[in-house]
Amino acid sequence: MSKRFRGNYTHTIDGKGRIIVPAKFRELLGDRCLLTIGQEECIAMYTEEDFDALMDKLEETPTFSDEALRRLKRNIFSNTDDQEFDKQGRIMIAPYLRDAAGIALGEDVCVRGMGTHIEIWNPEKWAKYNEDFEFGRSGAALAPYNL
Repeated sequence: MSKRFRGNYTHTIDGKGRIIVPAKFRELLGDRCLLTIGQEECIAMYTEEDFDALMDKLEETPTFSDEALRRLKRNIFSNTDDQEFDKQGRIMIAPYLRDAAGIALGEDVCVRGMGTHIEIWNPEKWAKYNEDFEFGRSGAALAPYNL
């Protein structure tokens, strides 16, 4: 994996449901991206290559007897939207994705680099999600991975 998305930005969803993707991120994404419902009530944005690699892993997982995996697979594939950037570097965020993340037209959103992908958050949900996070206490979570 050579592409790593880093940084955080604040942008506004316009009245038509479009958002400007930061130029730094567009350079890594290319001409298009894939949007899907992310974890913890956000929108996840992937390169086509990274999304396909993730879905290949999911496809290799036997789901015949695992209802939770079938449900996950159904929801990821059915809630993914392909987008191409317009000349201003904008993409359209579908209403069902905005609704899932609690994002309204005309409001600011947090755009966060997450290494392998990008997340788009409602700022209030982002703040609540991180209200008790402290870098100093994150060592215990990293210890099992020798980091």
